[in-house]
Amino acid sequence: MKQAWMFATALAVLAVPTAMVQAQDSSLRVGIFYPADSFTQTAGKNWLTFGVDFRLRDLSSNADGSKNRIQLSVDFLQKGDYRTVPVTLNYVSDSTPLYFFGGAGASFTRLRNDENDLEDQIRFAYQVGLGYKLGQFKAPIFVEVKWMGTTESRLNGWGAFIGVKF
Repeated sequence: MKQAWMFATALAVLAVPTAMVQAQDSSLRVGIFYPADSFTQTAGKNWLTFGVDFRLRDLSSNADGSKNRIQLSVDFLQKGDYRTVPVTLNYVSDSTPLYFFGGAGASFTRLRNDENDLEDQIRFAYQVGLGYKLGQFKAPIFVEVKWMGTTESRLNGWGAFIGVKF
């Protein structure tokens, strides 16, 4: 299992710079994650987290004026012996200033099952959420709320973020 974890980490390290080069624009966000599972909440009811998005491809616009795109999203969530790093490919429908998104991918997780057992695994991950662009600032600032889930239900929960596009 340790070899699979090292391989997945190496793959992520290579994939992120490649996505940055191909991306038309990116964003950085910081926020709070609220785990839904009471067992996981023993590590903390809210976790400081951060993430990045990379726009990969613009898709067609809709008749209502909204624009669609595909983007890569990477988040880092950790508190105590619990960690999840979801890497998801998201579909975004942007009808400025409000946008919706959802996607799926893989999450690199670490869990403590008992006092002596740490478990590292790669699991299916998904997210769905909405964001709002704050137009009153000179910098392109946004806020987001999203549900972040994996096949390991102890790492599911809500995230609230503020970020900036660059």
